[in-house]
Amino acid sequence: MIELLQQQMTRRGAANVKPILGTASDPRLPAGTLDLALMVDVYHELEYPYEMLASIARAHKPGGRVVFVE
Repeated sequence: MIELLQQQMTRRGAANVKPILGTASDPRLPAGTLDLALMVDVYHELEYPYEMLASIARAHKPGGRVVFVE
C-alpha cells in the first residue's frame, strides 16, 4: 500500500505527501510536525490505542489537535 500511495501521489503531482510505515503501536511520525490528526472509523481497530495516541500526541505541534470520527 505504501508503494501504491507513492505511485498515486507522483502521478497526481502531490509532492507534500510522504508515506510512512508505522507499527501497531507507533505511527513513526516525526515529533512536532502535525497540526491535525484525523482518525476516521479507526480507533476501535487499534491494537494498542494508548501507545498509538501517545505517539500521535508527540508528533503534534503546540496546539495540535486529534479529531475522531467513529
